[in-house]
Amino acid sequence: MLLTRALLLRAEREVREKNLGRITVDNEAYLFSAALSELRTELQVRARHDAAALRSITTLLQREVDGLGQRMGEELGGLKHEAQVAKSLKADLTVEMNNRKSESQQDTNSLEQEIQDLQNRFTISLGDLRVEIEESIRWGATRRALGTSRSFLALSPSGRRIWRAPDMWYHAKGFGAG
Repeated sequence: MLLTRALLLRAEREVREKNLGRITVDNEAYLFSAALSELRTELQVRARHDAAALRSITTLLQREVDGLGQRMGEELGGLKHEAQVAKSLKADLTVEMNNRKSESQQDTNSLEQEIQDLQNRFTISLGDLRVEIEESIRWGATRRALGTSRSFLALSPSGRRIWRAPDMWYHAKGFGAG
């Protein structure tokens, strides 16, 4: 038991030597509280600083986004305008092509009409020429026939009398006496 008591006393001494006194504990507690307070203040300052930096970055990014949005809107407006101009040009080109097709068709129709008229006139002229040639051939044949019959009458003895008969008739009526 003595030995146990000695061990306990020795352990108590070691603990007391190792243990801090109340004033030391109070001092350490105060220093710890002060360090905590300082750390809290520093964290609050740092949080405010970070919040201000984030607000600044957010504002800067918002301005950039607004600028990009405005530029994109302007470019979209320009593209829309260019699309409208292109659509208008396409419509104008389509109208122009249709007009040209119409004019070309009218020119073709006019040319075909002129060709048809020329063909009709040529056909009429050929018909007239054919009629004239046929009449000329008939008259030529008639003249030849008359010439042949006159020659036959003039050469034949009975024909000479026929030729003289009208002269006598004229003289008898008093036409030929001059």
